[in-house]
Amino acid sequence: MSDADDLAKLAAQWVRKAEEDMRAAEHLQSAKDAPWSVICFHAQQCAEKYMKALLLWRDIAFPKTHDLAKLLTLFPEPLALGWTPRDAASLTEHATAIRYPGEYEPASKEEAVAMLQLARRAREYIRTLLPEAALH
Repeated sequence: MSDADDLAKLAAQWVRKAEEDMRAAEHLQSAKDAPWSVICFHAQQCAEKYMKALLLWRDIAFPKTHDLAKLLTLFPEPLALGWTPRDAASLTEHATAIRYPGEYEPASKEEAVAMLQLARRAREYIRTLLPEAALH
């Protein structure tokens, strides 16, 4: 087995987890009493895991972090995600801080829809950069 095969297998593991997060978010979105903050969390996780899959595929080491802006800086070229720096920061907030009581208000439906849209953009674009073997 080649190094490329090994990298594709590792990337595929991250893709599967990212897809689980997207399915969870989409499923929860249709619930009568949808947990908008949880949907935002899964949207962030989907985007994060797709970024990490691509970093793995490109054999780029990454730290254990949920900070999407930090992950974006690891790529040698900008990713065309259509995100602003604020978009990355907003998604990142949903990885940890918004999940616990305290400073943050619960997410609204509008916020959850926006976070899902950002995650979908990342998903769609990054899938075009990964090998076919990582997408199954």
